[in-house]
Amino acid sequence: MLRAADLSALPHAVDANPVNPAFQAMQLFRRPDVARAAMRRWGGIAGMLKKVGPVSCGAAFVASQ
Repeated sequence: MLRAADLSALPHAVDANPVNPAFQAMQLFRRPDVARAAMRRWGGIAGMLKKVGPVSCGAAFVASQ
């Protein structure tokens, strides 16, 4: 799981919460940016796959690159 500190420097869009507009707005990140942040945190693809597992959608995306 990435921490807020891992995501704070990434570009993102802000959109209203579709469940209830009174809830906190969503931060929408691009998948490749999040995958790169995960690889930085866990030291590359091998460390990331060890942490999140190969079944994760993000890990499968990175592994296919």
